[in-house]
Amino acid sequence: MRGASDGTAVRDLVPFAALQRDAFLYDVVYNPAVTPFVAAARAYGLSAETGLGMLVGQAALAIELWLRKRPDPARLRAAAEAALAST
Repeated sequence: MRGASDGTAVRDLVPFAALQRDAFLYDVVYNPAVTPFVAAARAYGLSAETGLGMLVGQAALAIELWLRKRPDPARLRAAAEAALAST
């Protein structure tokens, strides 16, 4: 995340080549859009995602709990991506 480590230290700890091909890797960091960890996992042919989906899921649940309205997750994700792109 901005102002913190660039994420290469975490990336360098993971033995990507030793992981099973069906492994799914998840980085809770969502900014940048593709972290060094996710990029490395994908370079090894592994499935990997950043934490943006988790952030959006938490936002959707909070809106539903507080406002008793179920938001459209696609709209929330698009808004989050737009906000991150403008920073």
